[in-house]
Amino acid sequence: MDYGSEGHKAHKAGTVMDERLDSGLDSLREDDTEASCSSSARLEPVITRIDRLSVHDPHEEDWMKVITEDGDTYLHLAVIHEAQDMAIKMIEMSFKHPFLNKQNYQRQTALHLAVITEQPLVVDRLLKAGCDPTLVDHNGNTALHIACRTGSLQCFGLLTQQCLEYLPSILQTPNYSGELRPHDDQSI
Repeated sequence: MDYGSEGHKAHKAGTVMDERLDSGLDSLREDDTEASCSSSARLEPVITRIDRLSVHDPHEEDWMKVITEDGDTYLHLAVIHEAQDMAIKMIEMSFKHPFLNKQNYQRQTALHLAVITEQPLVVDRLLKAGCDPTLVDHNGNTALHIACRTGSLQCFGLLTQQCLEYLPSILQTPNYSGELRPHDDQSI
């Protein structure tokens, strides 16, 4: 999911979503929407598998190993598709686990994606579960850089208030465009 280049559309209070994530459902007629939703239940197997997940499952880590062609995990997908209940369930099951910091092929963690899609509840849970706010994406941006760029005040607040031990380091980390501080030339 890319947030800062052309070919993207605005989503929720100034954030930006990748156009390839557009399901196109709003452009269908009502009868087409019902047919499309019932016949192409692509997420149903994923939802069913996530609902069956348990901390006591002997194969609990199998679901953590599933990766899409874009390098996304089930957690990435839940965040991208704004399935907050599923994302929170996976976060709780992954408390202090390296899985929370898994990066997709654009080097985005679930934290980056939660900020891009402006989901402060998920950002909060990820930070409390031990997600690393210092990791950078393929542009060298931390989640704080992204919150500033997209103008997400709630995510900005969570990242600055809950990451006090990392804040000096994050503020001194330039992205690959040379922007040293996330607030330089940004919305916030």
